Amino acid sequence: MPYEWFSPLLSATNGLVDGKSNTPKRILVLWLDNDVFSRTDMPLNILGRLISGITKGGGEKKSANSKVVKSNFSIIGPQSSNVLKKMFNEIQKIAEICSNEPEKNVCQKHNYHDLLTTLIFSPFATKDVELEINGDGRGSTEFSLTGESNFDFKWLKDRVIRTISTNEKLAGTLVCELALRGVNFFKPAMNDLQKVEDECILSAFNFRPQSNKKKDHIVLIGEWDTVYSRSLTKSVKEKIKKYSGEQGSIDEWVHSFNYLRGIDGINAEQATRTQTTKKDDSQKLDLSQEHSIKQLRRPTGSNQYDYLRRLVEHLEFLEKTKAKASGIKAIGVLGSDPYDKLLILQALHKRFPQAVFFTTDLDARFLHPAELPWTRNLIVASSYGLKLHESLQRDTMPFRDSYQTALYLSTKLAIHCRLESLAFSRYSQVKCGDTSLQGIIDSEKLATSPRLFEIGNRMAVDLSHTLGHGIHPEPDYLSETSEVIGQLLFLAIFIILISLFLLNLVPKRSRPIVYLLTSGLIGILILYMVLQLRESAVLHTFSFTNGTSTWPANAIRFFALITAIWFFVFLKQQLHKSNQKISENFLPAAQQYVSGHQTQMSEDKNWRSFLFIDAWSSGKEKSNKSNTVYFIDLWNHYLKMREVKHCASRVILALLLYIGCIVILGQTNFFEMSSIPARGEASSNINKLILRVVVLLYLALIFIIADITHLSSHFIMLLKTEDVIWPKEILDTYIKKYGTSENEGLAKNKLKMDLISRLAGDVNSFIYYPFIILFLLILSRSHYFDNWHYTPLLFMIISFTAVIAVGSAIRLRSAAINARDDFLEKLNFCYWQSIAHDAQQKNGEMHHGIRLLTEEIKNLNSGPFQPIERHPIVLSLLMPLGSVGGLFLIEYLLAAT
Repeated sequence: MPYEWFSPLLSATNGLVDGKSNTPKRILVLWLDNDVFSRTDMPLNILGRLISGITKGGGEKKSANSKVVKSNFSIIGPQSSNVLKKMFNEIQKIAEICSNEPEKNVCQKHNYHDLLTTLIFSPFATKDVELEINGDGRGSTEFSLTGESNFDFKWLKDRVIRTISTNEKLAGTLVCELALRGVNFFKPAMNDLQKVEDECILSAFNFRPQSNKKKDHIVLIGEWDTVYSRSLTKSVKEKIKKYSGEQGSIDEWVHSFNYLRGIDGINAEQATRTQTTKKDDSQKLDLSQEHSIKQLRRPTGSNQYDYLRRLVEHLEFLEKTKAKASGIKAIGVLGSDPYDKLLILQALHKRFPQAVFFTTDLDARFLHPAELPWTRNLIVASSYGLKLHESLQRDTMPFRDSYQTALYLSTKLAIHCRLESLAFSRYSQVKCGDTSLQGIIDSEKLATSPRLFEIGNRMAVDLSHTLGHGIHPEPDYLSETSEVIGQLLFLAIFIILISLFLLNLVPKRSRPIVYLLTSGLIGILILYMVLQLRESAVLHTFSFTNGTSTWPANAIRFFALITAIWFFVFLKQQLHKSNQKISENFLPAAQQYVSGHQTQMSEDKNWRSFLFIDAWSSGKEKSNKSNTVYFIDLWNHYLKMREVKHCASRVILALLLYIGCIVILGQTNFFEMSSIPARGEASSNINKLILRVVVLLYLALIFIIADITHLSSHFIMLLKTEDVIWPKEILDTYIKKYGTSENEGLAKNKLKMDLISRLAGDVNSFIYYPFIILFLLILSRSHYFDNWHYTPLLFMIISFTAVIAVGSAIRLRSAAINARDDFLEKLNFCYWQSIAHDAQQKNGEMHHGIRLLTEEIKNLNSGPFQPIERHPIVLSLLMPLGSVGGLFLIEYLLAAT
């Protein structure tokens, strides 16, 4: 029998009860083979005989002066739930024998007196064996077979101190989290509602039972050949059934699949024994390598890679047939081998990116950078994290898995804690020499509530519903609200002071940018403070880096919302300034605000010309009196059509048509709707509210700018095709400048070109606006922040809105270029006509004016005539697609292929 002797280092009095330590001076560790106990029906008898033999040997042939050493025994184990179940079976069988009066002699032989002061710390057994054996209630405190507490069932139950959560508790935590994540099944029966809410703590987060929607499909994948996995899968299904209120079978929407442990042909024990010859984990698990692909395709050997491929194909078929309405919403990997879990996650995660993946037992291998592509956002219910509360962990390094953490805590309890009295009722008579351990024992919170984690970018983020109780580190989101709000207020004051400082430094034209940034940041801080005051809204930690929070996306979208509002203000101001500049340059002072001649066009009462821009014409089709139009009337009608009421009617009509198309596409099964990785009803509602508002503002901005560019391009077309009568004062100025007194048509066309350049240039200045909002929306869906993904429908929506904006800008540029080409053609005709008539003396001034006009028109490189590489169309596209936001779209396209 292997054994070790230890001499504990005696620490200072800090952390000791009454300044005294119960730590033994010497510790003997006996290593017992769990397989030996699994092959017998009387493991307690073996332990009792072992302890009895040790204590008897220590008491023989003692001299009068020798000190009797009192030995205290603690048991750490057993390794499996099966052995623990045998212990309870054994003590129950002895209790039943001792209840018969004629069998008293048997009871004397099996009195287990040496085990009465022994505590059994169980860090591995996860099955609730007490419930299985004593389901009829015979283990209650009122029941005693003989009247002697030494022999009844409760005798052992009170001495087994579980330091690990049972499968039932792990299952309850997982199923509760699925409901919190929006998986639709939570509708318990009325008689179970209060009990379910007490277990699930959903009532604390304002989570109400879901409506009569069709249940979402859940997939459970477990091991066929391990008791742990079979028991855990059964517990999860029972909890789902209980929380859903279903009376019949749930197999229609909860699908179970099984595999044999050791998908790679090597189970965890074999991997440990052959560690020196085994390949590196990342190389062994990387299915993307050529060798792994060959193994995946070849159904031979001890590995089961080909089963994974068929499992993926079967789940895809299941999603297309039974789960086509909402898809597979959650996938549970409920095995015991971490390597198997990683292989299954690697095979399924890419195909079902929006599903909630969940498992049990936190393992450091989930956090390895090579595994993060498929373990990111994995939900893990675990008895412990990789470390304990700082008062327990102290200078010990974080562990590799939750079982090591449980074993570490069990060892500390076994060393420092003793049973002081046989009149034992659970933890009441257990005394520990360490104050932190004594606090755990007194609180009776040991292994009562499993911890909940989500795998983030660099760490496992604690999302547990309960406090740490001095055992676990406290979750980040349970930090002091008042302290956080105080820090936010100081940060808001700092931002305001910096903004005031910048306003004195930057040019006046750049001040709107300072206003925008300041209001956006202050708005985000206000949103943060409001959410901090609502406990139900802070189920996600507020972090931009941990990869498990939706609030970075909300913050970016809220900033986009404020930016969009500012853009509407800027748009109105720019249009007003543009109107003033055009009126000053192309209308006499007396006619800038008063309409002169009123033609048929300005009096056109046809509503279609205001609702449909292309229906606007000069009116010559209806009247043969004149083929000319006064510029002031054309301009006034343009301004009238750009009024808020007419623009709003056209934009609302376009919005309704666009939203209607999206709704129709969403109702089909061809496109998957994008999900929100929110946690809790309040979080989901806030996400939806902010997203809907900012998307509505984005679409409104898109269609307003598209409407203005459409109207401007149509106005340019009318300028090109109509014979415009310009104000005489303005026309004379141009004739004098370019010497075209004998051909005033050239001066008129130059007026048109200057007006087109000015108008199109002003409109081009706000082509950027919707693309800035689009960039922020794309950035907010970064997978770095949380489990955000792009679906084909979402990609279509983004692409189509970008096409609308770009198409409008291209239309405006084309109209301006066509007008320029038409004018250049006329200039060229006049130039050659003057040469043909050989009128150098008579038309010298005109000839010079034509050349001057031609050079000016050809050299136009501002507004719509900018080179394509510097045009706002290209620069606007580069903003969302050529920066961080574009990387995420490219990532989606690569993943789709």
